[in-house]
Amino acid sequence: MRLILWLTLFIIQNLCSLEAFAQERPSYQISIKHQGDQMILSCKEGCDWKQLSFTKPTKHAPQAIDRSGMVEGATFTTGDDHPYYFSIYEQDNYIYLKGGNDNGFLSLGFTLMEQRVQWIDQNGMIP
Repeated sequence: MRLILWLTLFIIQNLCSLEAFAQERPSYQISIKHQGDQMILSCKEGCDWKQLSFTKPTKHAPQAIDRSGMVEGATFTTGDDHPYYFSIYEQDNYIYLKGGNDNGFLSLGFTLMEQRVQWIDQNGMIP
């Protein structure tokens, strides 16, 4: 009986912790589009920028993005300086995103046809 009570309390405590973490995560909605050798990101909400455009980054030179826009380098640090920090690059017709600690994803990969758009938010891809 004690074991069941203890397990129930443990599960409830962990669920509350996960919910609190999800609520603390900054929210945003960003569309990703590639056109020729350009990558175009448009922010619908949660950013200090509306649109970013840059030459498609590669695995060896990814482009880092945060709330304020493009960031030098692609190291993942946490804190107020880089909320919802992620890096993006293209390799073999796939778009890859590597998320920082403020995101609900660590890594995403998807194909993106020319002129098509893929939306992402703090949790990952939006269908």
